Amino acid sequence: MCPLMNLGLAMALLTLSPMAFAEDPATTARPEPADYFSPQAPEVSMTYDRGDVIPVEFGVRDWQDYYAYGLPSAPRGQEWVLIDDDAYLVRPDSGLVELVIRDIAGGAAIS
Repeated sequence: MCPLMNLGLAMALLTLSPMAFAEDPATTARPEPADYFSPQAPEVSMTYDRGDVIPVEFGVRDWQDYYAYGLPSAPRGQEWVLIDDDAYLVRPDSGLVELVIRDIAGGAAIS
């Protein structure tokens, strides 16, 4: 064989060699759908005590159904806030918790 043919054959082999190592899409393992999701963040407790500050974005503000649970209307300058099953009497300007009634749907423990 002449050197020019050897060079041509070598170039053809180099050009085609990446295709020889390419993976077959039918046999390539696909990631599971669970692999696309990040792990769950730990659950944050949304329980507050007297003296804590409730962020404005938490709870149901201007909660009008407090009377259905036997709660009196909030004093002037305060409002009832519902978070999960707990009722909080808070100052709306600061979010400061004045009174906590836990599990108002059930036992109603006041703190």
